[in-house]
Amino acid sequence: MKKRCNKIQDLITAGAMTVIVLAVLIWNHANPVDSRIYESDSLNYYKGYVTRVAEESLTGRDNEGARRLGYQKLEVHIDQGPLKGRKLMIDNDVTNTHHIICSKGTRVIVKVDSSPGVKPFYNIYNYDRTLGRILLLGVFAALLIVVAGHKGLRSLLGLASAMVMILGFLLPALFHGYSPAVVTFITATVIIVSAMTLLNGWSRKTWVAVAATVLGMAVASAVYVVFSGIMYVNGYNLEAAEELILIRQKSGLSVSGLLFVSIAVSSLGALIDIAMSVVSALFEIWEQKPDIRSNELFRSGMNIGRDLAGANCQTLILAFTGSVITTLMVIISYGYQFNQLINADFISIELLGGMTAAIAVILTVPFSAFLTALAVRWSRRFFG
Repeated sequence: MKKRCNKIQDLITAGAMTVIVLAVLIWNHANPVDSRIYESDSLNYYKGYVTRVAEESLTGRDNEGARRLGYQKLEVHIDQGPLKGRKLMIDNDVTNTHHIICSKGTRVIVKVDSSPGVKPFYNIYNYDRTLGRILLLGVFAALLIVVAGHKGLRSLLGLASAMVMILGFLLPALFHGYSPAVVTFITATVIIVSAMTLLNGWSRKTWVAVAATVLGMAVASAVYVVFSGIMYVNGYNLEAAEELILIRQKSGLSVSGLLFVSIAVSSLGALIDIAMSVVSALFEIWEQKPDIRSNELFRSGMNIGRDLAGANCQTLILAFTGSVITTLMVIISYGYQFNQLINADFISIELLGGMTAAIAVILTVPFSAFLTALAVRWSRRFFG
């Protein structure tokens, strides 16, 4: 009976997710947005492969030695578009910033500039990394399924639905000018509910974890609002602010709220992780010891959560720090003074992002423990 009920719940969950995906696709089709700030109709990028290297002059001239610089003349077979089947002779300058060295069989992306009234210009844009991406994603998916079994497959479905919500709903809604806070909360809620119901079904454990994660998101929002004001930081301080301002002129984009969107989405996974970890552990304790008191269960949750919170906070802060290492190296090389460095926009942004996510993770622990203890108390009161 329980298995049949679980199957019905899974079908309803899958149906609801399908409806959401279709609704997102229909909404996008009915509300197209053109946020392009540059017209690039004359530029096209096509896949192809090198059939031969006609000329080559490469020497190891940079400080690293292993990187060869110079020039190549390549014959490239085009696989796509109106040039499909043609072979083009393309000059390929190999520099430190455009280090694309090709040999026979190398798959590449060819940039074609065909402005009206001008002879078409061709150059090697980059390697065609399609195969590498497919293999990497395939290895990830296979390992997740092998190690986690059917829950790994469910996790993949949840991840796919999250990408649909972010790419298909969140970004277009931001371009249309909807409130960043509102669309982010809607997106996060759908991701949280779909991810947790896929993994654990419609159990009390799932709904407690969902509530704890949503509370954690609310805390993250509050922390961001308070400290972004104190630190005078918002979307206009982002590195791409100038481009975003240009985009705003062609759409309803709210630039100031984009920093909140970025921080909220990047911290969502950690909040889901710690909430589900604490709640799952406490429900397991309750199943093994049904007579445990609610206050004891809460204390157990706090004890379990301390280690999890510490590990998750380190993960978040190191992730935010790692994203700015190269920028730090450049700025230090420029001889920035301490006050200049510590008050730079990108330092403030990364500090705000890391600390906001970490504080939300820390407070999600007592939320999870308290809500689980409360759910156990109510279960005893109403179901005996």
